[in-house]
Amino acid sequence: MVKSVGDFLRDKRFKKFRLIGAVSGEGRSLDGMRVVDLFKPDKTVDLHGNLVFLSNAVGETPGPALIRGLAEAGAAALLLVAGDESLLRRYGEIADEYGLPLITADSNPFNGSFIADFVSFLWDISPGASNFLSYTDISVELIDSPNIMALMSRLEDYLGIPSAYRDMALNRTLTASKDRNFTEMVKTYPLRELQRIFYYRWIVNEGMRAGCLLFSEEVKPEQLSIINAALLGLRIHLKKGNQERLARKKLSSNFFTAILEERIEDYAVFMEKLRSAGLHRDSDCLAVAVELRGEMVLDYDDFKFMMGIESIEKRISSLFENVFVMTYKDAILCIIMPAGGQQKERIMERVLHAVRLAVDEMGRMGWPECHIGCGGIKNSLASLGDSASEAMKAAQYSKINEIIGSPIFWEELDSYQIISTIAACPEAKRLHHRVLGRVLRHDREHNGELTDTLVSLERNNWNVRLTAKEMSFHPNTIKYRLHKISELLDGDVDEYRFKFDLSMALRLNAIYRFDKSILMEGD
Repeated sequence: MVKSVGDFLRDKRFKKFRLIGAVSGEGRSLDGMRVVDLFKPDKTVDLHGNLVFLSNAVGETPGPALIRGLAEAGAAALLLVAGDESLLRRYGEIADEYGLPLITADSNPFNGSFIADFVSFLWDISPGASNFLSYTDISVELIDSPNIMALMSRLEDYLGIPSAYRDMALNRTLTASKDRNFTEMVKTYPLRELQRIFYYRWIVNEGMRAGCLLFSEEVKPEQLSIINAALLGLRIHLKKGNQERLARKKLSSNFFTAILEERIEDYAVFMEKLRSAGLHRDSDCLAVAVELRGEMVLDYDDFKFMMGIESIEKRISSLFENVFVMTYKDAILCIIMPAGGQQKERIMERVLHAVRLAVDEMGRMGWPECHIGCGGIKNSLASLGDSASEAMKAAQYSKINEIIGSPIFWEELDSYQIISTIAACPEAKRLHHRVLGRVLRHDREHNGELTDTLVSLERNNWNVRLTAKEMSFHPNTIKYRLHKISELLDGDVDEYRFKFDLSMALRLNAIYRFDKSILMEGD
């Protein structure tokens, strides 16, 4: 959100500041802050959109020329320490003439607390108790650097020692150092080894270690505020980068969701988006669905989840030409577009390898165990929705059979393909309810296990002794349950037609048991 001079003045943290000139300029956007020494001005500093603070007493200010110069440079406002009231009124009139808002404070406001509040106000970044900043170190210059490379260059100038930033998310190292030996080491050595050799500080973003700031030697105590300013600056850039990546991810997710659900309203725009993404309508494609067992919010706005999605995407991108990982219908969906001309067997081998990499990565991040389904390979993005549907049904099969961490391929499921396809039709739901309805209702009302017993009996060819052994019960318990089941079933289990209906109903129930609304239907 863009902040203005008026927002600054209305914020309770800055209630000791007051506007005395160019009141109409309250709407000016405020992008940062700059400290200017009247007697040692740095003409290379960009003042546009910045709150400019004069580090000299107001009585020594040169007057109209300075205010005119700041206005021409596009400064958002000028901040002065209060002095002689008549002199302030004079500067207020000059500020009115050039349209530059003039803000005063009764005493020098610059200390660690003020800069921390300003950082929090402007960039929504909380510096934390350990980050004490001092304006005498020109800390704001570091905090408000235009990019990370500019920040690293300024940091090295201020400290006088080589420094580097290792970005954990993007797996890159940035340094402005002219020391070739240092540069080669920070770009090639593992981070753990660098931390053993050099002085370092972690950059923590949303509770996660997002990067590491490295120095060739231990910094002096008087330089710590510079380090803290650099850490804040890096956190600001990380936050901006996160917001940009989040926007791109949501845009791409919406695009692929439209493909999956066949909601292409403008075919020409659709084809243009495909071309801009380097894709072709007739590209081979398939989907892999991952359903997590534990409770986890699949939300792009959750920083840790977003980092996890990107990490999985990065791990499997080395195996395929194009990979996109997104959330879809309470699952994580991996859309894979292999390079053309590959044999189907070769593609499926790579898919298996990609799934193993993804499972390893999820385990490393501490994510819950998962069920995985792989859809069939389609020869057009127009059929991507079919592959996604197959993948999610295969993942459901994995869930039914409690298969954890290993992919289930839709094309290998044979009869389950038929059952899962007809499960959604009204006739299948009626059959399920007619045959099993009373048994299911009894289990719900009495917290019973008759349905599980029925499944085990059918799996063991109605052999009571084998069923008792599988369920760890006495055979008499199974006989009692079978008698109760026979009373509740609307048919004779010894009659082959009913036995076929019962077998079909049990397989449908394995699908329906994850959807309580279907089980309750018709009660």
